Amino acid sequence: MAKPVTIPGELPETRPAGDFSAPAHLYWFEAGRDGGALYLPHLIDDASGVGTQVVAVDLNGDGRSDVVVANKKGAFVFLQTTN
Repeated sequence: MAKPVTIPGELPETRPAGDFSAPAHLYWFEAGRDGGALYLPHLIDDASGVGTQVVAVDLNGDGRSDVVVANKKGAFVFLQTTN
């Protein structure tokens, strides 16, 4: 299970600044409160990364948001499943 990250007023970095050798992870963050802002990271993919184009939309009509990413590595579609 991912560890919650508490950072007042800021979203956590998923890749160290300037470290382009780090894995290109793609996360979604669950927002909550614990005396401040609480973000629980959930890994979507560990190879695609985000890039400059990312959209969350229901692509297959099941009522759940899916994620589409386009970057220098290509275009990626991540369909949300029930598990």
